[in-house]
Amino acid sequence: MEWWRWGGLVAGCVCVLLLLALRFDTLKDRRGSDARRAARRLLPWLGAFPVVVLATVLGPWWLVAAAVGLPALTLLAMAAVD
Repeated sequence: MEWWRWGGLVAGCVCVLLLLALRFDTLKDRRGSDARRAARRLLPWLGAFPVVVLATVLGPWWLVAAAVGLPALTLLAMAAVD
């Protein structure tokens, strides 16, 4: 496996984990919600992690770029708004 795939895998996983942590925090801060309810509502979003892993390991270079770039752009946009 090429070095750039490992770099894409690590970068994509870190970005997705950051997005999931931010989503968990948002769900937890909602009125009438607690950590257990937020974790239950986050379960469907955990499917993004294996998708990014498979896309970076098995996909072509442009799919790796999209799997890393889209979450990274989302994080940058969220930081710019905040």
